[in-house]
Amino acid sequence: MTYPSFSNNPSGDAIYVQLHYDHLSGTAHAWSTVFDGVLPSRCYPTREAAADAARTVIATIISKDDATAPRRDIRIWLR
Repeated sequence: MTYPSFSNNPSGDAIYVQLHYDHLSGTAHAWSTVFDGVLPSRCYPTREAAADAARTVIATIISKDDATAPRRDIRIWLR
């Protein structure tokens, strides 16, 4: 899976993520300037687990894109 660049989100700004968690299937879809899509796993037991997974995916994308980028807040908004 390839992830988009985060160049449209200025360095140092917080990243806001909208997360839709489906209780029946356990899947989660995240939208942000860094990532837009279904999270890799398909069996998150709770929405909090899905939010943690979204933070991990986005932090991984940022660290791969620019290892010198400052640590930024990743703010999850559950829908």
